[in-house]
Amino acid sequence: MWKHLSVFFLLSLAIVACSKVSDDETDPVLTQYAVTPDVVEVGETISVSVSCSDNEELKQIRILIEEAFSKSFGAWKVLRVDDISGRSYTGVYQFTVPDSALAGYYSVSVQASDERGNGTVDSVLYFSIDRPDQAPSLIDFETNPPIQGNIIELELGDTLSFSGTAFDADSLSTVEIDLLDVDGSGIEGLTYSIGDTTNTFSFDQQADSLFIDYQEDIPGRLLIKVTDSEGHLLRESYEIDYQF
Repeated sequence: MWKHLSVFFLLSLAIVACSKVSDDETDPVLTQYAVTPDVVEVGETISVSVSCSDNEELKQIRILIEEAFSKSFGAWKVLRVDDISGRSYTGVYQFTVPDSALAGYYSVSVQASDERGNGTVDSVLYFSIDRPDQAPSLIDFETNPPIQGNIIELELGDTLSFSGTAFDADSLSTVEIDLLDVDGSGIEGLTYSIGDTTNTFSFDQQADSLFIDYQEDIPGRLLIKVTDSEGHLLRESYEIDYQF
């Protein structure tokens, strides 16, 4: 009889242990996350610092680097998944930018998971790869009203116009002008497909003006993006001080 009770007791412990894992509905949390520096060149290193914790037991951490807001498959992409353990974890990961990386804007997303499979909220930070030898450039780019200290002051009823030239040593592909609200969502966008037929784009002659009549979606930033035929991206951003 005691033998049967011992087997039953061990079986009960196994069931309780399994229940303990399956009942864990508490997600782990990222307690610290940073990507430095903001801008790198080929051969330089991006550092990703992560700290996370869980109420029971951490299992894995995932780091994904890829070109932001792009469907291109030619840009640099890294996926790293490491096994971790314990209730807290801190790690610093370093990634060297290869010569094959395209100039542009990149995202770094980090997620930690526990033994049950619960995950942290997928957290995303951004950095830029600068390739002066490959990326397009802006020559004498200006706006009216003018850019003053990287800020454009706009009022309700203004017309925002552009001047200057986008240039690439080989050929351009697209030029985009995006007006974003204070939360970073798009309000209005202008896209010019150049078709790899020229290496210059004149903002004076080819870019439309924007009439500023927004009373709900408050403009917060102007974003200029120039992409060449190889996929290299130039990205310039200007803060908007809007009065209405």
